[in-house]
Amino acid sequence: MRTFEDERASGLRLHLDPRLWRPGPAFERELELLSGGILQARLHRRPVALTVASDAGTRTYEGFTPCWRALAIAEAAGV
Repeated sequence: MRTFEDERASGLRLHLDPRLWRPGPAFERELELLSGGILQARLHRRPVALTVASDAGTRTYEGFTPCWRALAIAEAAGV
């Protein structure tokens, strides 16, 4: 007889601080990497959360669509 323990799927937690990025290709690549992570979480049916930092504070988005929307409006704010 074999006993299997149900492993709970771990979620993905992402973080973006646009204040650390200048506008340009490097920032765009970072957004693509984060978007790809969200897609992988969706394909593997795992929860995802994205925390975006700003001068006004941090905001956390949970779920695939809210995370992608947050990335869509993210702008580099670095000097």
